[in-house]
Amino acid sequence: MVIELLQPISEGTSWKEYLDKKGEGVQHLGFQVVDPDKTSRELEKAGYGPVSDRQGLQDYRDILSASQERILKLIQEGKTVDEIINIDPTRGLFKGGESWLEPKYFVYTVYQDLLKNRK
Repeated sequence: MVIELLQPISEGTSWKEYLDKKGEGVQHLGFQVVDPDKTSRELEKAGYGPVSDRQGLQDYRDILSASQERILKLIQEGKTVDEIINIDPTRGLFKGGESWLEPKYFVYTVYQDLLKNRK
């Protein structure tokens, strides 16, 4: 089990918006399941909206992988997080041009994760 405690450090993040709207508490839960398709069908039958399908998850994984590669290359070139955000390494990756998270926050999150895992 992983428990992640988050505290927004700036305005305009999805976490800050959630905290402002809902107050302190659980923002999201994640579960690892043996059969994602079966679990999704069962959740939908129970009245929960669709989470995603296998293709949607694969597409998102591909976006994450491509983003990480692009951002890591820029880190290796010595770019700062602000420079990387301005370059917008996610451009063209999201179908429809949108993500649930603004590109600058998505890039910042991936950047921080890459730095943490390099140590």
